[in-house]
Order: sequence, then structure tokens, then C-alpha cells
Amino acid sequence: MTKVYLSLKVIFTILSVIAVHQIPVATSKQWCIANSTATDAELMLNIYLGCEHKFVNCKPIYPGGSCFDPDTLISHASFVMNAFFQLHNRTKEFCGYNNTGIITTTDPSYGSCVYYIS
Repeated sequence: MTKVYLSLKVIFTILSVIAVHQIPVATSKQWCIANSTATDAELMLNIYLGCEHKFVNCKPIYPGGSCFDPDTLISHASFVMNAFFQLHNRTKEFCGYNNTGIITTTDPSYGSCVYYIS
């Protein structure tokens, strides 16, 4: 009886460890940033979709904004893509149009430029 109990305990422990590593942690911090392989046209489209349609607050990437510098497409697109991603509860499908974004657990904020997190 003890041998069966010990075997079941070992199996339960192994399965528990496997299951825990398969469950996404809802409290983990995630940001969406532009993929370095995205083209300029794709980055501009992400900015257009987020800013021109007023889905996100794009003032920080405009001249004088806290995230204007560096004044690059990839930097501005990353800010907009992350704001859109956060707005949609960090759902993978909302991290960049046409798979142009990647999800990271490293905070991309820098200086006074703060990337929103929900």
C-alpha cells in the first residue's frame, strides 16, 4: 500500500509541475514592441491605425512629447503598438498589425518615456 501511495504521490507531483508551467500567469507584466524585421511601411501603418483612428493617446510621440526621442519609426511604432496592446487587455492578436509586434516581459520604458501597462 505504501509503495502505491508513494508512486501516486510522485506522479501527482510531476503532473502538477508540468501543469503549472503550462498555465500563463495573468499577473505577469507584458509589453508589445515593434519587431525589428518590420518594414517602414508596416511600422507607419501601425502608427496610423493607432493614432489617426484615435484608439490610443499618441501625444507622447509627437514633437515635445516624452517619447518623441528617439525620432524613429520603430520607436514611435513600439509606443503606439504597446498602447493598443494594453488597451485590448494584452491579447496577443493586438500586438501589431500583421504580426509586426513581439511581446516582451522587459519594460521598454526609458527616461521620461513610460510605456503604459494595464
